[in-house]
Amino acid sequence: GLSADVFGGAYLPEFGDDVLGGGVGINYFFSRNVGIDLNYGLYATDKEHHQFDANLVLRAPIDSLCIAPYVLVGGGLATNSVTRGNYQVGGGLDVRIPSASCLGIFAEGAYHFSEEEPDYTTVRLGLRIPF
Repeated sequence: GLSADVFGGAYLPEFGDDVLGGGVGINYFFSRNVGIDLNYGLYATDKEHHQFDANLVLRAPIDSLCIAPYVLVGGGLATNSVTRGNYQVGGGLDVRIPSASCLGIFAEGAYHFSEEEPDYTTVRLGLRIPF
């Protein structure tokens, strides 16, 4: 199904200062195990780091515990006065709360590879709201 994300996050470059930020996303799952997500994050670097990502998500729901670990792989654009393409791999955990209409809490991390700038990691923690 379809869900929306609201998250706080961290941008952790290989070189330079770690910074905080946040963003929004939307997810669509074609089946229980395969879906896509689109994200936008804004991080408070010296020139504002805007991160746009599109990922293929593979998850393995454990229904008895209402959790779903997942892996993701995709590509994106980062802009910090210059726009650069990148690709990423990562993983996370989605925890659903059945008594709250299956509202979810998620935590994930992704390592971003970029040819034009140092590689970096993003870490996100947020709410996943199903439709």
